[in-house]
Amino acid sequence: MNKTLFEWPFALFSAHIHHFLPHIPWQEHEDLYRRFEAFHKPKQHKLLEIEHTADIQMLLQLEPALLCLYHLGNHFETVLALGKVGLSFDLLLDRAVYRRYESTFLGLQAQLQRNGSAYRFLFSDDRAVLLKMRSALRGQRHVVVFADGNSGTLAGNKDLRTAIRFLGGSLQVKQGIAMISHVLQVPIIPLWMKEVSGVCKLSAVERIDPGVWDDRRGFIGHGMQSLYDRLEKKVADRPWVWECWGYLHQNGSFDPANLLPFRKQRLGTKEAWIPIQWRGRMAHFDRVSYQLIH
Repeated sequence: MNKTLFEWPFALFSAHIHHFLPHIPWQEHEDLYRRFEAFHKPKQHKLLEIEHTADIQMLLQLEPALLCLYHLGNHFETVLALGKVGLSFDLLLDRAVYRRYESTFLGLQAQLQRNGSAYRFLFSDDRAVLLKMRSALRGQRHVVVFADGNSGTLAGNKDLRTAIRFLGGSLQVKQGIAMISHVLQVPIIPLWMKEVSGVCKLSAVERIDPGVWDDRRGFIGHGMQSLYDRLEKKVADRPWVWECWGYLHQNGSFDPANLLPFRKQRLGTKEAWIPIQWRGRMAHFDRVSYQLIH
């Protein structure tokens, strides 16, 4: 058994995979984790050739919208591609993430501005973020936001979440994207990018339109579920492409302690147990109940 199995990153990754994709056998988790690590390891970002498709033409003619990306390993390149094809937009970020990768984001901004347009960063904890987003949209600029990060806060809506179905479980996700879409009456457009032999193809998924919803609460539930339904289709067969497995338990979207009341949690079979270091001692981690066994 590979030593990786004794480390917490693998243990939690494996437990998350089992919870959301229980049909995947335990013996496949180690290979999945290797693929996950390889897929998301730091790499040099570069601007690739963009295939001009009908979806790009549609985006260029689209009224200002919330363009939603996902953490699927090529999100940096997707933002660059949106700028290269001529889209004007601002990018909504979590301030802590920006500070952690400030040089990367400044490099991204410099590359984007080569086409002569200005690309601003907006921060989700800014009290004026809603006004700045409205200003961008009224100025015929899109706002690009990551749909699945669940980090940061939105002014006036600090940590309101809604429950959505996802794969074999559920998540508590922040409502900000759908709330802003309904308040400002702008559509949500999920986007994908696929790279084949250095050529990128941007695809726009069916829009999520707040205009047909009078009830804001109803639209928030519908909008966030729709965003994750689209993500689910990408992750179900290729789970290693989703970066968020590594921190689901840290961003508030999934708390293993809430699976069942503690006294009613049942341990998994011995196959689910893996040896792990805990406070300088050897213990076992049960990947079904997320419990430590001393």
